[in-house]
Amino acid sequence: MKFLKMAVPLILAATTMPASAHHSFAMFDKSKVVTISGSLYAVEWKNPHGWFWIKVQTPDGRVQTWGLEGASPGVFAREGVKKSDFIIGEKVKVDLHPLRNNQTGGQFLRLTFRNGKQVGKLTGIGDEFRKKGYIR
Repeated sequence: MKFLKMAVPLILAATTMPASAHHSFAMFDKSKVVTISGSLYAVEWKNPHGWFWIKVQTPDGRVQTWGLEGASPGVFAREGVKKSDFIIGEKVKVDLHPLRNNQTGGQFLRLTFRNGKQVGKLTGIGDEFRKKGYIR
């Protein structure tokens, strides 16, 4: 009985920690898709999510840096995309779900290179699950 009293909390802690490590995407406004154009400034190719940094020139001439959270390198690899496909300084167009707090950032959806090649898509896995009725 003592073993059971000790084992249950340990098992619960071990199985719930990975789930709590993943964050929510509630900071992104999924009801909006915004398109920005600019220069690819940096690419962070790491787990659990890659990041893309874009320098965008505003109509008044200021330059803003947009941070976009993307999928993991594994997800991109399954789509046939490699880190070397992203060339720093290249002009790109990016579709994203913006941050709810109106800061310059968002959730990466799709990137279009100058040659027309696209990476990503306008719908994410949450959108697909929502369409199928798995989630609200």
